[in-house]
Amino acid sequence: MTFSRIVHWGLINFSRNRWLALVAIFTVTITLLVISFFLFFSLFTSALTLAVKEKLDLSIYFKGDVKLEDIQRLQTDLANRTDVKEVKYITPEEAYQTFQEKPLLGGQLGEQIKKYIKEYITPQEAALRSLKVKPQKADNLKDINQYLQTSSYKEMISNTSFESGDEKIVERLLKITRYTKLIGWSVSLFFIILSMLVIVNAARLTTVIRKDEIEIMRLVGASNIFIQGPFIIEGALYGLIAAIICVIVWGIALKLLSSSIANIFYGTSFDALQFIQVNFIKIALIQMGIGLVVGVLATLYGVRRYIKI
Repeated sequence: MTFSRIVHWGLINFSRNRWLALVAIFTVTITLLVISFFLFFSLFTSALTLAVKEKLDLSIYFKGDVKLEDIQRLQTDLANRTDVKEVKYITPEEAYQTFQEKPLLGGQLGEQIKKYIKEYITPQEAALRSLKVKPQKADNLKDINQYLQTSSYKEMISNTSFESGDEKIVERLLKITRYTKLIGWSVSLFFIILSMLVIVNAARLTTVIRKDEIEIMRLVGASNIFIQGPFIIEGALYGLIAAIICVIVWGIALKLLSSSIANIFYGTSFDALQFIQVNFIKIALIQMGIGLVVGVLATLYGVRRYIKI
């Protein structure tokens, strides 16, 4: 019975202080949106890094006078390494076919280039023989390339794709993820403190307005829980309503961006739509939790400080 009365008075207080409630809800909503953005962006860059790492491999190109037996011997040695997942021999014909399928230039000029290649350039002229090495982990590429540069196979290798820049892309993504987390936590902490200050001040103004009521409640023997309870319910409503608004806004934003995110991960085994669905649920729960915690703790602090319970 006491709890229902606390909830009842909390709802009444909430309806009385509409403008204070709007300001508090707006501030908490902005806070939750900022936290959600940085959290999702951090998860997104982490997933993108994994997707890029998944596509990384090492192509080894050979000089024209290298015998096939020597290439096969290197293929066997690489396949026996514990940090190598797969080694595939690419013939000039296969490389030539792949080269033809790649988009060179758009329009009529691109078609002319493709026609010239098809008519006047043989597969042997267009592409060298190569080995495509798939590592167990992307971090193993450096060790594999170092092995090639220091082994007896060095003289037969024309060049490798290790210097193509893929590793730098991964390093940049990792840096972006680290900086995003640092900036995100800093900005989120600022807005959390701002939201708590707004709610504390809202609680303070409410206690000033209801000063006489609180004194009467004390005189008739009301418990501290009964006095604090309505304020806590009011603070919880601030956080809960803000979280609901944030979930709706965030859901609409992800709905609009889902196709673009899916296109970024096209061609990998990464399921972008499942990523959005799973992380939307996680972020929604985090939003609810943070909203309630901020609302309740800030209100409780304001009530205990200004009512002097």
